Amino acid sequence: MIDGIFFRTRTGCPWRDLPERFGNWKTVYNRHRRWSGDGIWEMILGRLRAGCDEAGGRAWTVAADATVVRAVAMPGSVCPSFSAFMITMQ
Repeated sequence: MIDGIFFRTRTGCPWRDLPERFGNWKTVYNRHRRWSGDGIWEMILGRLRAGCDEAGGRAWTVAADATVVRAVAMPGSVCPSFSAFMITMQ
């Protein structure tokens, strides 16, 4: 279940495109949504931080890579609706 949430977060794929090896996409989505609303993810992070503080003192660091790449249709590309939108906005 958690692997499915991590996979979706890492790849940015739609929930419905989650590979079957992670289980039913709707179940994974509902668990993630419930845990986000209940503060479970914050509790997990807090306990991980506390464990790291005890084990490594203040010498440890957290690194997060927030790189996201998205494809965007450009005017005149294969997406006619985007071209039409750009023409009406000019």
